[in-house]
Amino acid sequence: MKAVIYARYSYDINVVGDRIFYRNRGISVMNTDGSNNRVLGDASSPKDICVVNNSIYYYEGMGSGEIWTMKTDGSNIKKLTDEYVDSFNVVGDKIYYIGFMKQGIHVMNIDGKNKKILNGDKVWALNVANDRIFYIGTDEREIYSIKTDGADKQKLNDEWTEMLNVVGDWIFYTNRNSRQMYKMRTDGSDRILINYST
Repeated sequence: MKAVIYARYSYDINVVGDRIFYRNRGISVMNTDGSNNRVLGDASSPKDICVVNNSIYYYEGMGSGEIWTMKTDGSNIKKLTDEYVDSFNVVGDKIYYIGFMKQGIHVMNIDGKNKKILNGDKVWALNVANDRIFYIGTDEREIYSIKTDGADKQKLNDEWTEMLNVVGDWIFYTNRNSRQMYKMRTDGSDRILINYST
């Protein structure tokens, strides 16, 4: 059975228990049956909302912005970075993020403290999994990985890569030139074509 529970554009959908958190003009929440729909906080242009435990993380801006957090009831709004970021991942008690203008991989505690730079590569996308950071780096946009402390940098492919997602022991990615989707092991081995798009 299919039912309409919300009839407007929604982005960054996070389903947590019996609630749906999403982005429209601001950050909103509703029950999974569409009831009790309300706006949380006062974010005017949030992006990349991520709900972890009892907190919502997001950045405020039109492409880049500072990282903010609030509780899932909309209270305790706090800015975590003064500098702009391009993307971030919340993993455990850490936030890993790409510096403004794709400059480097940074890390901080989820309360915004203990900020440090893990590497200075030009970074287009990142995904943290299995105690490593997988990222699309350099002007050639190839996939690399480093440990979460910034050590042990490894180059995993030689392709112009558009997107990546790490699931278990596999990296799924798109080759920008051929528009084909591949998967490979997290050590760069066993590259397999998944689909072909013309």
